[in-house]
Amino acid sequence: MVEKNANSPKKYQFAEKNYFWKKAAFFCYLVFISCGGKFGASMQDIKQAALCVKSPKFDILELGHDKLRFVVFDCDVGFVNSLRRTIIAEVPTMAIDIVTVRENGASSFTHDELLAHRIGLVPLWSEHAHEFKFTKDCDCEETCPKCSVMFSLNTGQTNVTTAELFSADNRVVTTDVFLQQRKQDTFPPALITKLAPGKRLHITAIAKKGIGKENAKWCPVSKAGFQYEPDVR
Repeated sequence: MVEKNANSPKKYQFAEKNYFWKKAAFFCYLVFISCGGKFGASMQDIKQAALCVKSPKFDILELGHDKLRFVVFDCDVGFVNSLRRTIIAEVPTMAIDIVTVRENGASSFTHDELLAHRIGLVPLWSEHAHEFKFTKDCDCEETCPKCSVMFSLNTGQTNVTTAELFSADNRVVTTDVFLQQRKQDTFPPALITKLAPGKRLHITAIAKKGIGKENAKWCPVSKAGFQYEPDVR
C-alpha cells in the first residue's frame, strides 16, 4: 500500500478569520478615495465620505448549474475585483486531499504520484460543504464524517474514468454523478488512466474541505472575470 498526498499544501490558518479586517480595509480604501486620496483629510471630510458610500446592487442575468452572470451597480472596479478574487480563493469547497493506492495495474505509464495528482483534481459537487469542518478545526485525530468523505475506485475496465469514483456520502459526489442524478446533459466522464487486459486499479481517497488559496483543486470556478457594462443614455 502506498500513501500519496494529492497536492496537499500548507495549512492556511486565517481563511475565515480575516473577513472583518478585509471589509474594514476596503471601507477605509473607499473613504480614502472619496476624500481625494489625501491622508490629511479632516474628520468632517471622512464622515461626509462615509455617508456617500453606497451599498452595491446585483442583478442576475443567467443562473445555471455551471454558469452565473450578473451585473453589479453602485460600486467601483476595486470592489468588483475583490469580489472576483474572493470567489476564486475564499469560497470553501470539497476536494480529494489524500489518495491511497492499493493496486495500480497502470504503473508502467501512470505511476502512483501522477495517479494521486489526477485523482486530486477530479471536480466534486456538494451543496453541503458548509456542514463540514476544516481539518484544523475538527477534534478528530485524522479523519471523521464531520470533516471528510471517503471515496473508492476499484475496477478492471480498460478505460478508467471519473464515473467509477464512488462516494460513501451522498452529500459529496463527483460532478458526473450529480448531473446523472439530475438527468442533465453532461460531457463524457474524464479519463483518469488506461489499464491493460487483466490489470486492476484499486484506490481509496479522502475528500476534505478547503479554499482555493490553499490549492487550485479547491477553487469553485474554472474562470471568474468581469468587464465594464456600457451605459448609453
